[in-house]
Order: sequence, then structure tokens, then C-alpha cells
Amino acid sequence: MEHQLFQEIALVIMCKKVYAELGLYHRERTYQNALEYELIKTGHKTIKEYPLKIWYDNQVMNTYYIDIVIKGLPIEIKTIKNMGTSERYQIINYMKNIDSNTGYLINFGHHELEVIRLEDILGEIVETELIEPLIS
Repeated sequence: MEHQLFQEIALVIMCKKVYAELGLYHRERTYQNALEYELIKTGHKTIKEYPLKIWYDNQVMNTYYIDIVIKGLPIEIKTIKNMGTSERYQIINYMKNIDSNTGYLINFGHHELEVIRLEDILGEIVETELIEPLIS
């Protein structure tokens, strides 16, 4: 648990660094590349654009691409004014399909950086907004 908290704080710090350097109004791919660069620079192994195939009746119906996967944790990056239910369902779907209990939703498109952790605890999705006090 302590190791996970340390990694989570590191992720928030990296997101804040990217946000401070780039500011607003870039495309998702720009923030994705910058965050992946920071993760790799600090020794993390990442998979960018992780392909997630959706199967039905032994046929691939669609392939989604998770922005970044690090140690089995999906990270979805957004650049929108307000994150809603559909963005949360997207990361929950990713978590379910790669068998992860935790996922991160990061929004660089708001006037304040948003980093949200979603966690499946005994079938219940718990959402935690990771806020300033973690790194002050």
C-alpha cells in the first residue's frame, strides 16, 4: 500500500510538471507524449496506445486504445472542460477488460489539472480525486 501511494504521488507530480510546462489548449496526444516521457525518464516501463480488443462470438468487434498502461494500470488522458460519466465509464471498462482494480483519469483541459483514481473495491467503484495537499 505504501509503495502504491508513493507511485501515485509521483504520478501526480509528473502530471503537474507536464501541466505547468505545457499549459492549456493542446491535444491529448501532446500531453500523453509528455507524460509518457516523464514516466520513462524516471524509470517506469510504459505501454502507449495499449490495444484492447473487444470480442463477441469469437470475433473482434472493436479495438480500443488505452492511452498509457503502467504496471497493469490504465491511464486515460483527456483535454475537456468537464469530465462526466462517460469518461468514468471508459476507464472502468478498461480496468475490467485488462483485469485491473485501479485506473487513472487525467484531464489536462480544465483550468486546474484533474487527476482521478477509480478503484474497484469488492465490486464497488470508489472514486478519489487526487488533490493539491498530496504534494504541497
